[in-house]
Amino acid sequence: MARWRTSAALPLVLVAAGCGAGSPAGASDTSSRHPRLVPVQKAPLRVEGAGFAPGESVRVVLVGRATRRVRAGDTGAFRVTFTGVGRCESVTVRAVGSRGSRAGFNFSQPLCLDE
Repeated sequence: MARWRTSAALPLVLVAAGCGAGSPAGASDTSSRHPRLVPVQKAPLRVEGAGFAPGESVRVVLVGRATRRVRAGDTGAFRVTFTGVGRCESVTVRAVGSRGSRAGFNFSQPLCLDE
């Protein structure tokens, strides 16, 4: 578990997990690939994915709210932005690639005080 802190120094707990499809025997650069999805900004919510297969079509879901589709770049990375997420909201985001790559995180804020 990692801690994410806002500019107001309010603690946020981040739980992240990812798993990828197995690679065929003899594949060198994809055998160490571990798909990841992490938040990089809260308002608007911006997430970055890495470790997906190059060119893989990825469905990124802000659970219960919105879905975005994106194609991973040559390095297997992508970036997606979701608007309308309040700074005090907990969110779960999942990314599922067309080649079996999967990653996700839960961004929970147990305490939110008005400034």
